[in-house]
Amino acid sequence: MLAAGQLPSDQSYIVLSMRVHLWFYGGNAGAADMYQLCTNQLYVSLVMGDKAQFSSPGWFCPAGGGIDGFDPAGPVLTNGVASAESILLFGKPIPMPARQNFYVETTLYDIENASLRTDYLNTGDEQEPNIAAREIKVVIDGLHTRDVQ
Repeated sequence: MLAAGQLPSDQSYIVLSMRVHLWFYGGNAGAADMYQLCTNQLYVSLVMGDKAQFSSPGWFCPAGGGIDGFDPAGPVLTNGVASAESILLFGKPIPMPARQNFYVETTLYDIENASLRTDYLNTGDEQEPNIAAREIKVVIDGLHTRDVQ
């Protein structure tokens, strides 16, 4: 992409799937708490132009990859099963026309006294030493076309 949020020239894209990858690393219960809060509080929307084309809770879009296995020291937590077959495929492809702006909007809704946003994501490591790394990625899968050069 040459410009943020827009494919260059006459390139287009057909969106077939959207994935949400979560990765939290830290000691004690900090990372496990963040996975649980993401399950309840994270919502994603694919927006083209000024209209949302798809919206859902983050857990509805499993990552389809990542770490998988068994750790005797604790659970291995991911968003869904780490398998390419375990992704959300759209029932109907979403075409992204040439020169159309797009973005993915993520929203975190606080639930009662628990806030992923303020209690974990926006705190410095010195305030919450149990959480060393935080990462939330949204991947748009599909077919990319370009103009012939």
